[in-house]
Amino acid sequence: MKCSRDPWSHAMRVGPLALMLVSGLASAQGFEGEPDRVAAKAAAATEVPRNVILLVADGGGANALQATRLFTGRPLAVDSGDWGASWVATYKLRGGDKPRPGPEGLAQDPAMVYDSAKAWSAVPVEGELKGYPIFFDGYRWLRATAPDSANTMTAMVSGVRTYAGSINVDGNGTPVESAARVARRAGKRVGVVTSVPWTHATPAAGAGAQHVSRNAYHDLAEQMLASGLVDVLGGAGHPWYDANGARRETPKFEFIGEQAWKRLEASEAFGESRLRWSVVETPAALAAVDPVSVVLPLLMQARNGETLQQERDALTTGSDATGSGAKLAAPGEDPLLADAMVLSQMAGKALEIVDCDPEGFFLVIEGGAVDWAMHDNHAGRMIEEYIAFDDAVREVDRYLSAARTSGATWANTLVIVTADHDHLLLGPDSGKVAFQELTDNGAGKMPGYRWHSDGHSNRLVPLFARGAGAARLLSQADEVDAAKITQDGTERAVGRGLYMQQTEIGRTIMELLAETARVSP
Repeated sequence: MKCSRDPWSHAMRVGPLALMLVSGLASAQGFEGEPDRVAAKAAAATEVPRNVILLVADGGGANALQATRLFTGRPLAVDSGDWGASWVATYKLRGGDKPRPGPEGLAQDPAMVYDSAKAWSAVPVEGELKGYPIFFDGYRWLRATAPDSANTMTAMVSGVRTYAGSINVDGNGTPVESAARVARRAGKRVGVVTSVPWTHATPAAGAGAQHVSRNAYHDLAEQMLASGLVDVLGGAGHPWYDANGARRETPKFEFIGEQAWKRLEASEAFGESRLRWSVVETPAALAAVDPVSVVLPLLMQARNGETLQQERDALTTGSDATGSGAKLAAPGEDPLLADAMVLSQMAGKALEIVDCDPEGFFLVIEGGAVDWAMHDNHAGRMIEEYIAFDDAVREVDRYLSAARTSGATWANTLVIVTADHDHLLLGPDSGKVAFQELTDNGAGKMPGYRWHSDGHSNRLVPLFARGAGAARLLSQADEVDAAKITQDGTERAVGRGLYMQQTEIGRTIMELLAETARVSP
Protein backbone atom coordinates (compact mmCIF):
# COMPACT_ATOMS: atom_id res chain seq x y z
CA MET A 1 0.00 0.00 0.00
CA LYS A 2 1.09 3.56 -0.61
CA CYS A 3 1.33 5.42 2.67
CA SER A 4 1.33 9.05 3.63
CA ARG A 5 4.88 10.44 3.54
CA ASP A 6 6.07 12.82 6.22
CA PRO A 7 7.43 16.07 4.80
CA TRP A 8 10.94 15.88 6.21
CA SER A 9 11.99 12.23 5.96
CA HIS A 10 14.06 12.42 2.77
CA ALA A 11 15.67 15.70 3.76
CA MET A 12 16.86 14.22 7.04
CA ARG A 13 18.50 11.15 5.52
CA VAL A 14 22.24 10.78 5.37
CA GLY A 15 24.55 8.50 3.51
CA PRO A 16 25.95 5.13 4.63
CA LEU A 17 29.25 6.68 5.77
CA ALA A 18 27.52 8.94 8.29
CA LEU A 19 25.49 6.04 9.60
CA MET A 20 28.65 3.99 10.00
CA LEU A 21 30.10 6.83 12.05
CA VAL A 22 27.01 6.87 14.30
CA SER A 23 27.24 3.14 14.87
CA GLY A 24 30.97 3.30 15.36
CA LEU A 25 30.59 6.01 17.99
CA ALA A 26 28.09 3.93 19.92
CA SER A 27 30.39 0.91 19.82
CA ALA A 28 33.55 2.85 20.61
CA GLN A 29 32.02 4.29 23.76
CA GLY A 30 32.01 0.73 25.05
CA PHE A 31 30.44 -0.56 28.22
CA GLU A 32 31.94 1.07 31.29
CA GLY A 33 35.27 1.48 29.46
CA GLU A 34 35.36 -1.98 27.86
CA PRO A 35 34.83 -1.50 24.08
CA ASP A 36 36.31 -4.89 23.19
CA ARG A 37 33.66 -6.63 25.24
CA VAL A 38 30.88 -4.71 23.51
CA ALA A 39 32.33 -5.53 20.09
CA ALA A 40 32.45 -9.21 20.97
CA LYS A 41 28.84 -9.14 22.11
CA ALA A 42 27.73 -7.36 18.94
CA ALA A 43 29.00 -10.32 16.94
CA ALA A 44 26.90 -12.74 18.99
CA ALA A 45 23.94 -12.47 16.61
CA THR A 46 23.59 -11.35 13.02
CA GLU A 47 19.87 -10.51 12.88
CA VAL A 48 19.30 -6.86 12.07
CA PRO A 49 15.70 -5.69 12.54
CA ARG A 50 14.17 -3.13 10.24
CA ASN A 51 11.96 -1.89 13.08
CA VAL A 52 12.40 -1.49 16.84
CA ILE A 53 9.54 -1.21 19.35
CA LEU A 54 10.41 -0.28 22.92
CA LEU A 55 7.60 -0.76 25.45
CA VAL A 56 8.28 0.70 28.90
CA ALA A 57 6.06 0.18 31.94
CA ASP A 58 7.15 3.13 34.05
CA GLY A 59 7.91 1.85 37.54
CA GLY A 60 7.01 -1.68 36.44
CA GLY A 61 9.35 -3.76 38.54
CA ALA A 62 8.93 -7.50 39.00
CA ASN A 63 6.20 -7.25 41.64
CA ALA A 64 4.05 -4.90 39.55
CA LEU A 65 3.96 -7.67 36.96
CA GLN A 66 3.38 -10.36 39.56
CA ALA A 67 0.54 -8.45 41.22
CA THR A 68 -1.17 -8.19 37.84
CA ARG A 69 -0.76 -11.90 37.17
CA LEU A 70 -2.15 -12.81 40.58
CA PHE A 71 -5.16 -10.49 40.37
CA THR A 72 -6.14 -11.36 36.81
CA GLY A 73 -5.40 -15.06 37.18
CA ARG A 74 -3.82 -15.13 33.74
CA PRO A 75 -0.32 -14.88 32.28
CA LEU A 76 0.96 -11.63 30.84
CA ALA A 77 1.58 -11.29 27.12
CA VAL A 78 5.31 -11.84 27.67
CA ASP A 79 4.76 -15.07 29.64
CA SER A 80 4.14 -17.18 26.56
CA GLY A 81 5.53 -17.32 23.04
CA ASP A 82 9.08 -16.78 21.90
CA TRP A 83 10.05 -14.14 24.43
CA GLY A 84 13.54 -14.20 25.87
CA ALA A 85 14.02 -12.73 29.33
CA SER A 86 16.70 -11.04 31.37
CA TRP A 87 17.13 -8.44 34.13
CA VAL A 88 18.36 -4.86 33.93
CA ALA A 89 20.31 -2.57 36.26
CA THR A 90 18.85 0.96 36.36
CA TYR A 91 21.24 2.99 38.52
CA LYS A 92 22.04 6.66 37.90
CA LEU A 93 25.37 8.39 37.37
CA ARG A 94 25.41 10.21 40.71
CA GLY A 95 23.28 12.13 43.16
CA GLY A 96 21.74 15.52 42.42
CA ASP A 97 19.54 16.68 39.57
CA LYS A 98 21.77 19.30 37.96
CA PRO A 99 24.60 19.07 35.42
CA ARG A 100 28.19 19.53 36.61
CA PRO A 101 31.08 20.78 34.49
CA GLY A 102 34.29 18.95 33.77
CA PRO A 103 35.39 15.37 34.45
CA GLU A 104 33.63 15.39 37.82
CA GLY A 105 30.31 15.76 36.07
CA LEU A 106 30.92 12.66 33.96
CA ALA A 107 32.34 10.43 36.71
CA GLN A 108 30.31 7.47 37.89
CA ASP A 109 29.68 7.57 41.63
CA PRO A 110 30.47 3.99 42.74
CA ALA A 111 27.98 4.31 45.59
CA MET A 112 25.13 4.32 43.04
CA VAL A 113 26.24 1.24 41.09
CA TYR A 114 24.01 -1.78 41.56
CA ASP A 115 25.56 -4.16 44.10
CA SER A 116 23.93 -7.52 44.85
CA ALA A 117 25.25 -7.73 48.41
CA LYS A 118 23.94 -4.25 49.27
CA ALA A 119 20.65 -4.68 47.41
CA TRP A 120 19.78 -7.94 49.19
CA SER A 121 21.14 -7.16 52.65
CA ALA A 122 18.89 -8.50 55.42
CA VAL A 123 20.73 -6.74 58.24
CA PRO A 124 18.01 -5.24 60.49
CA VAL A 125 17.87 -1.44 60.66
CA GLU A 126 15.68 0.57 63.01
CA GLY A 127 14.19 3.96 62.27
CA GLU A 128 12.35 5.57 59.38
CA LEU A 129 13.24 7.11 56.04
CA LYS A 130 10.80 9.67 54.65
CA GLY A 131 7.99 8.36 56.80
CA TYR A 132 8.41 4.65 56.08
CA PRO A 133 10.09 2.14 58.41
CA ILE A 134 13.47 1.00 57.09
CA PHE A 135 13.41 -2.60 58.44
CA PHE A 136 16.48 -3.90 56.55
CA ASP A 137 19.67 -2.38 55.21
CA GLY A 138 18.90 -3.63 51.70
CA TYR A 139 15.65 -1.67 51.70
CA ARG A 140 17.52 1.43 52.89
CA TRP A 141 20.19 1.15 50.19
CA LEU A 142 17.71 0.50 47.39
CA ARG A 143 15.74 3.61 48.34
CA ALA A 144 18.76 5.84 48.96
CA THR A 145 20.29 5.12 45.53
CA ALA A 146 17.06 5.14 43.50
CA PRO A 147 17.11 6.51 39.92
CA ASP A 148 14.37 8.43 38.12
CA SER A 149 12.55 8.08 34.80
CA ALA A 150 14.62 10.73 33.04
CA ASN A 151 18.06 9.24 33.61
CA THR A 152 16.83 5.67 33.09
CA MET A 153 15.01 6.36 29.81
CA THR A 154 17.98 8.40 28.62
CA ALA A 155 20.15 5.35 29.20
CA MET A 156 17.75 3.11 27.27
CA VAL A 157 17.61 5.34 24.19
CA SER A 158 21.07 6.91 24.20
CA GLY A 159 23.35 4.41 25.89
CA VAL A 160 24.60 7.15 28.23
CA ARG A 161 24.27 7.01 32.00
CA THR A 162 23.45 10.39 33.48
CA TYR A 163 22.04 12.20 36.51
CA ALA A 164 18.42 12.12 37.64
CA GLY A 165 16.20 14.62 35.86
CA SER A 166 18.19 14.84 32.63
CA ILE A 167 16.76 14.22 29.16
CA ASN A 168 19.32 12.92 26.62
CA VAL A 169 22.22 14.92 28.04
CA ASP A 170 25.34 13.64 29.80
CA GLY A 171 26.56 14.54 33.28
CA ASN A 172 27.93 17.86 31.98
CA GLY A 173 24.55 18.71 30.45
CA THR A 174 25.87 18.19 26.92
CA PRO A 175 23.30 16.77 24.44
CA VAL A 176 23.92 13.18 23.37
CA GLU A 177 22.85 11.00 20.47
CA SER A 178 19.65 9.00 20.87
CA ALA A 179 17.63 6.34 19.08
CA ALA A 180 15.02 8.71 17.63
CA ARG A 181 17.73 10.76 15.94
CA VAL A 182 19.52 7.68 14.60
CA ALA A 183 16.22 6.34 13.28
CA ARG A 184 15.35 9.63 11.60
CA ARG A 185 18.72 9.84 9.85
CA ALA A 186 18.18 6.30 8.63
CA GLY A 187 14.95 7.46 6.96
CA LYS A 188 12.75 5.69 9.48
CA ARG A 189 9.57 6.93 11.03
CA VAL A 190 9.38 7.62 14.76
CA GLY A 191 6.40 7.33 17.09
CA VAL A 192 5.91 7.88 20.82
CA VAL A 193 2.70 7.21 22.79
CA THR A 194 2.08 7.22 26.53
CA SER A 195 -0.66 7.12 29.16
CA VAL A 196 0.68 10.30 30.82
CA PRO A 197 1.47 13.76 29.39
CA TRP A 198 3.58 13.33 26.26
CA THR A 199 6.07 15.90 27.57
CA HIS A 200 6.90 13.76 30.61
CA ALA A 201 10.39 12.33 31.04
CA THR A 202 10.03 8.93 29.38
CA PRO A 203 8.19 10.03 26.20
CA ALA A 204 10.33 13.16 25.88
CA ALA A 205 13.54 11.13 25.99
CA GLY A 206 12.04 8.57 23.62
CA ALA A 207 11.20 11.35 21.17
CA GLY A 208 14.81 12.56 21.08
CA ALA A 209 14.36 15.75 23.10
CA GLN A 210 17.45 17.06 24.89
CA HIS A 211 17.32 19.09 28.11
CA VAL A 212 19.10 19.44 31.43
CA SER A 213 15.77 19.26 33.30
CA ARG A 214 12.80 16.95 32.86
CA ASN A 215 10.58 19.60 34.45
CA ALA A 216 10.95 22.05 31.56
CA TYR A 217 7.70 20.84 30.01
CA HIS A 218 7.15 23.88 27.82
CA ASP A 219 10.66 23.73 26.36
CA LEU A 220 10.33 19.99 25.82
CA ALA A 221 6.99 20.48 24.05
CA GLU A 222 8.52 23.04 21.70
CA GLN A 223 11.39 20.68 20.91
CA MET A 224 9.12 17.72 20.27
CA LEU A 225 6.79 19.71 18.05
CA ALA A 226 9.47 21.56 16.08
CA SER A 227 12.37 19.12 15.79
CA GLY A 228 11.08 17.06 12.88
CA LEU A 229 12.09 13.89 14.69
CA VAL A 230 8.64 12.48 15.43
CA ASP A 231 5.83 11.44 13.09
CA VAL A 232 3.30 10.41 15.74
CA LEU A 233 2.89 11.61 19.34
CA GLY A 234 0.18 10.54 21.74
CA GLY A 235 -0.75 10.96 25.38
CA ALA A 236 -2.43 13.08 28.03
CA GLY A 237 -1.61 16.64 29.10
CA HIS A 238 -4.52 18.49 27.47
CA PRO A 239 -4.71 22.05 28.86
CA TRP A 240 -8.49 22.27 28.58
CA TYR A 241 -9.40 18.99 30.31
CA ASP A 242 -8.86 17.70 33.83
CA ALA A 243 -7.97 14.24 35.11
CA ASN A 244 -11.62 13.16 34.81
CA GLY A 245 -11.88 14.19 31.18
CA ALA A 246 -14.09 17.16 32.10
CA ARG A 247 -13.56 20.48 30.34
CA ARG A 248 -12.01 23.16 32.53
CA GLU A 249 -13.41 26.67 32.82
CA THR A 250 -9.92 28.00 32.18
CA PRO A 251 -7.03 26.08 30.61
CA LYS A 252 -4.09 24.80 32.63
CA PHE A 253 -0.88 25.13 30.65
CA GLU A 254 1.26 22.84 32.77
CA PHE A 255 2.52 20.32 30.24
CA ILE A 256 2.48 22.51 27.13
CA GLY A 257 2.86 26.27 26.81
CA GLU A 258 -0.03 28.51 25.87
CA GLN A 259 1.53 29.77 22.64
CA ALA A 260 2.43 26.26 21.50
CA TRP A 261 -1.11 25.10 22.16
CA LYS A 262 -2.61 28.02 20.26
CA ARG A 263 -0.38 27.20 17.28
CA LEU A 264 -1.62 23.61 17.36
CA GLU A 265 -5.24 24.78 17.49
CA ALA A 266 -4.66 27.14 14.55
CA SER A 267 -2.64 24.59 12.55
CA GLU A 268 0.27 26.99 12.51
CA ALA A 269 3.79 25.85 11.71
CA PHE A 270 6.54 24.80 14.11
CA GLY A 271 10.29 25.01 13.61
CA GLU A 272 12.50 25.58 10.61
CA SER A 273 10.76 22.74 8.78
CA ARG A 274 7.43 24.60 9.16
CA LEU A 275 5.67 21.52 10.49
CA ARG A 276 1.90 21.64 10.79
CA TRP A 277 0.51 19.02 13.12
CA SER A 278 -2.74 17.16 12.62
CA VAL A 279 -4.51 16.79 15.98
CA VAL A 280 -7.11 14.24 17.10
CA GLU A 281 -8.62 14.35 20.58
CA THR A 282 -11.26 11.61 20.88
CA PRO A 283 -11.32 7.82 20.46
CA ALA A 284 -13.75 8.16 17.56
CA ALA A 285 -11.55 10.66 15.76
CA LEU A 286 -8.51 8.46 16.34
CA ALA A 287 -10.30 5.38 15.02
CA ALA A 288 -11.19 7.32 11.87
CA VAL A 289 -7.56 8.18 11.09
CA ASP A 290 -6.48 6.46 7.88
CA PRO A 291 -2.81 5.47 8.21
CA VAL A 292 -2.43 5.68 4.43
CA SER A 293 -3.74 9.20 3.90
CA VAL A 294 -3.21 10.91 7.26
CA VAL A 295 -1.27 14.16 7.08
CA LEU A 296 1.81 13.89 9.27
CA PRO A 297 2.96 14.68 11.87
CA LEU A 298 0.00 13.56 14.00
CA LEU A 299 -0.72 14.38 17.65
CA MET A 300 -3.10 12.08 19.51
CA GLN A 301 -3.99 14.53 22.26
CA ALA A 302 -6.27 12.74 24.72
CA ARG A 303 -8.76 14.94 26.52
CA ASN A 304 -7.18 14.33 29.90
CA GLY A 305 -5.01 16.61 31.96
CA GLU A 306 -2.78 14.15 33.81
CA THR A 307 -3.32 10.51 32.81
CA LEU A 308 -5.67 8.57 30.59
CA GLN A 309 -7.32 6.93 33.62
CA GLN A 310 -5.17 6.65 36.75
CA GLU A 311 -5.71 10.16 38.17
CA ARG A 312 -9.50 10.10 37.77
CA ASP A 313 -11.60 10.71 40.88
CA ALA A 314 -11.92 7.68 43.12
CA LEU A 315 -14.86 6.44 45.12
CA THR A 316 -12.30 5.51 47.76
CA THR A 317 -9.26 7.61 48.57
CA GLY A 318 -6.20 7.64 50.72
CA SER A 319 -2.97 5.70 51.02
CA ASP A 320 -2.66 2.04 51.86
CA ALA A 321 1.01 1.30 52.42
CA THR A 322 0.42 -1.88 54.40
CA GLY A 323 -1.92 -3.49 51.89
CA SER A 324 -4.96 -3.74 54.16
CA GLY A 325 -7.20 -2.56 51.30
CA ALA A 326 -9.36 -0.60 53.72
CA LYS A 327 -9.12 2.71 51.86
CA LEU A 328 -8.31 1.93 48.24
CA ALA A 329 -10.43 0.27 45.58
CA ALA A 330 -9.40 -2.90 43.82
CA PRO A 331 -9.08 -2.81 40.01
CA GLY A 332 -12.43 -2.11 38.38
CA GLU A 333 -14.22 -0.89 41.52
CA ASP A 334 -13.86 2.74 40.49
CA PRO A 335 -15.55 3.02 37.07
CA LEU A 336 -13.24 3.85 34.18
CA LEU A 337 -13.75 7.11 32.32
CA ALA A 338 -16.06 6.67 29.38
CA ASP A 339 -15.09 7.84 25.89
CA ALA A 340 -11.42 8.09 26.76
CA MET A 341 -8.47 7.05 24.62
CA VAL A 342 -6.71 3.92 25.77
CA LEU A 343 -3.05 3.07 25.39
CA SER A 344 -3.59 0.01 23.20
CA GLN A 345 -5.68 2.07 20.75
CA MET A 346 -3.01 4.75 20.48
CA ALA A 347 -0.30 2.11 20.16
CA GLY A 348 -2.15 0.26 17.43
CA LYS A 349 -2.81 3.39 15.39
CA ALA A 350 0.76 4.62 15.82
CA LEU A 351 2.05 1.24 14.70
CA GLU A 352 -0.09 1.32 11.56
CA ILE A 353 1.18 4.79 10.69
CA VAL A 354 4.89 4.29 11.30
CA ASP A 355 4.77 0.96 9.46
CA CYS A 356 3.84 2.85 6.30
CA ASP A 357 7.50 3.70 5.70
CA PRO A 358 9.43 1.02 3.78
CA GLU A 359 12.61 2.07 5.59
CA GLY A 360 11.13 0.98 8.92
CA PHE A 361 10.48 2.71 12.23
CA PHE A 362 11.31 3.25 15.90
CA LEU A 363 8.27 3.23 18.20
CA VAL A 364 8.12 3.92 21.96
CA ILE A 365 5.04 2.87 23.94
CA GLU A 366 4.95 3.86 27.61
CA GLY A 367 2.61 2.73 30.34
CA GLY A 368 3.51 5.84 32.29
CA ALA A 369 0.65 5.78 34.77
CA VAL A 370 1.83 2.52 36.34
CA ASP A 371 4.39 4.72 38.08
CA TRP A 372 1.83 7.37 39.05
CA ALA A 373 -0.27 4.74 40.83
CA MET A 374 2.77 3.39 42.64
CA HIS A 375 3.72 6.85 43.87
CA ASP A 376 0.22 6.94 45.38
CA ASN A 377 0.77 3.49 46.96
CA HIS A 378 -2.39 2.49 45.09
CA ALA A 379 -1.96 -1.15 44.16
CA GLY A 380 -5.42 -1.38 42.58
CA ARG A 381 -4.73 1.45 40.15
CA MET A 382 -1.24 0.05 39.53
CA ILE A 383 -2.78 -3.24 38.40
CA GLU A 384 -5.33 -1.41 36.23
CA GLU A 385 -2.53 0.49 34.53
CA TYR A 386 -0.37 -2.57 34.05
CA ILE A 387 -3.33 -4.37 32.47
CA ALA A 388 -3.65 -1.42 30.07
CA PHE A 389 0.08 -1.68 29.31
CA ASP A 390 -0.18 -5.44 28.81
CA ASP A 391 -3.06 -4.82 26.40
CA ALA A 392 -0.70 -2.61 24.38
CA VAL A 393 1.87 -5.42 24.30
CA ARG A 394 -0.86 -7.76 23.06
CA GLU A 395 -1.83 -5.23 20.39
CA VAL A 396 1.76 -5.18 19.14
CA ASP A 397 1.81 -8.99 19.13
CA ARG A 398 -1.47 -9.10 17.20
CA TYR A 399 -0.17 -6.67 14.59
CA LEU A 400 3.17 -8.39 14.08
CA SER A 401 1.57 -11.85 13.98
CA ALA A 402 -0.93 -10.93 11.23
CA ALA A 403 -0.35 -12.52 7.85
CA ARG A 404 0.85 -9.84 5.44
CA THR A 405 3.15 -9.65 2.46
CA SER A 406 4.85 -6.41 3.51
CA GLY A 407 5.38 -4.27 6.56
CA ALA A 408 6.31 -5.15 10.11
CA THR A 409 6.37 -8.77 11.25
CA TRP A 410 8.15 -10.69 13.96
CA ALA A 411 10.76 -11.61 11.35
CA ASN A 412 11.90 -7.99 10.85
CA THR A 413 11.02 -6.30 14.15
CA LEU A 414 12.69 -6.24 17.56
CA VAL A 415 10.25 -5.78 20.45
CA ILE A 416 11.56 -4.96 23.93
CA VAL A 417 9.29 -4.92 26.98
CA THR A 418 10.84 -3.57 30.17
CA ALA A 419 10.63 -0.90 32.89
CA ASP A 420 12.65 2.21 33.55
CA HIS A 421 12.93 1.57 37.30
CA ASP A 422 11.39 -0.29 40.21
CA HIS A 423 9.30 0.65 43.24
CA LEU A 424 9.89 -1.14 46.52
CA LEU A 425 6.73 -3.26 46.63
CA LEU A 426 7.06 -6.52 48.57
CA GLY A 427 4.98 -9.11 50.43
CA PRO A 428 2.61 -8.36 53.33
CA ASP A 429 5.06 -9.52 56.01
CA SER A 430 8.17 -8.09 54.37
CA GLY A 431 8.76 -5.90 57.41
CA LYS A 432 9.67 -9.14 59.21
CA VAL A 433 10.63 -11.47 56.35
CA ALA A 434 13.26 -9.76 54.21
CA PHE A 435 12.32 -9.53 50.52
CA GLN A 436 9.16 -11.57 50.95
CA GLU A 437 7.29 -12.07 47.68
CA LEU A 438 3.66 -11.07 47.16
CA THR A 439 1.13 -13.61 48.38
CA ASP A 440 -1.57 -15.08 46.16
CA ASN A 441 -5.13 -14.62 47.42
CA GLY A 442 -6.73 -15.95 44.25
CA ALA A 443 -7.88 -14.42 40.97
CA GLY A 444 -10.06 -11.36 41.39
CA LYS A 445 -8.65 -10.63 44.83
CA MET A 446 -5.86 -8.27 45.71
CA PRO A 447 -2.61 -10.11 46.47
CA GLY A 448 -0.91 -9.60 49.80
CA TYR A 449 1.56 -6.73 49.59
CA ARG A 450 3.33 -3.92 51.44
CA TRP A 451 4.83 -0.67 50.12
CA HIS A 452 8.19 0.36 51.55
CA SER A 453 8.17 3.88 50.11
CA ASP A 454 6.22 6.13 47.79
CA GLY A 455 9.27 6.56 45.58
CA HIS A 456 11.57 4.56 43.35
CA SER A 457 14.09 1.86 44.14
CA ASN A 458 17.37 0.63 42.66
CA ARG A 459 16.23 -3.01 42.26
CA LEU A 460 16.79 -4.79 38.98
CA VAL A 461 13.82 -4.72 36.60
CA PRO A 462 12.70 -7.41 34.15
CA LEU A 463 13.29 -7.27 30.41
CA PHE A 464 11.67 -9.35 27.69
CA ALA A 465 12.77 -9.37 24.06
CA ARG A 466 11.41 -11.05 20.95
CA GLY A 467 11.91 -10.88 17.22
CA ALA A 468 14.84 -9.98 14.99
CA GLY A 469 17.85 -8.93 17.04
CA ALA A 470 16.49 -10.27 20.35
CA ALA A 471 19.37 -12.71 20.76
CA ARG A 472 21.85 -9.91 20.22
CA LEU A 473 20.24 -7.77 22.90
CA LEU A 474 19.91 -10.62 25.38
CA SER A 475 23.57 -11.53 24.89
CA GLN A 476 24.39 -8.31 26.75
CA ALA A 477 23.22 -9.91 30.01
CA ASP A 478 26.48 -11.28 31.40
CA GLU A 479 26.54 -10.01 34.99
CA VAL A 480 25.20 -12.14 37.82
CA ASP A 481 22.90 -10.97 40.60
CA ALA A 482 23.31 -13.39 43.47
CA ALA A 483 23.64 -13.14 47.23
CA LYS A 484 23.00 -15.06 50.43
CA ILE A 485 21.10 -13.66 53.35
CA THR A 486 20.76 -14.96 56.88
CA GLN A 487 17.66 -14.25 58.90
CA ASP A 488 16.53 -15.89 62.13
CA GLY A 489 19.43 -18.30 61.81
CA THR A 490 18.36 -19.49 58.36
CA GLU A 491 20.51 -18.89 55.30
CA ARG A 492 18.87 -18.60 51.89
CA ALA A 493 20.06 -17.76 48.42
CA VAL A 494 18.59 -14.70 46.72
CA GLY A 495 19.17 -12.89 43.45
CA ARG A 496 17.85 -12.54 39.93
CA GLY A 497 20.47 -14.30 37.84
CA LEU A 498 21.87 -12.69 34.70
CA TYR A 499 21.39 -8.99 34.10
CA MET A 500 22.49 -6.25 31.72
CA GLN A 501 22.91 -2.48 31.95
CA GLN A 502 20.32 -0.01 30.64
CA THR A 503 23.12 1.66 28.69
CA GLU A 504 23.58 -1.61 26.81
CA ILE A 505 19.93 -1.48 25.73
CA GLY A 506 20.42 2.02 24.34
CA ARG A 507 23.65 1.22 22.53
CA THR A 508 22.21 -1.95 21.03
CA ILE A 509 19.08 -0.17 19.79
CA MET A 510 21.10 2.64 18.17
CA GLU A 511 23.54 0.21 16.56
CA LEU A 512 20.71 -1.90 15.13
CA LEU A 513 18.82 1.12 13.78
CA ALA A 514 21.97 2.38 12.08
CA GLU A 515 22.92 -1.04 10.72
CA THR A 516 19.49 -1.46 9.17
CA ALA A 517 20.19 1.43 6.82
CA ARG A 518 23.50 -0.08 5.73
CA VAL A 519 22.03 -3.51 4.92
CA SER A 520 18.76 -2.33 3.34
CA PRO A 521 18.62 -2.62 -0.46
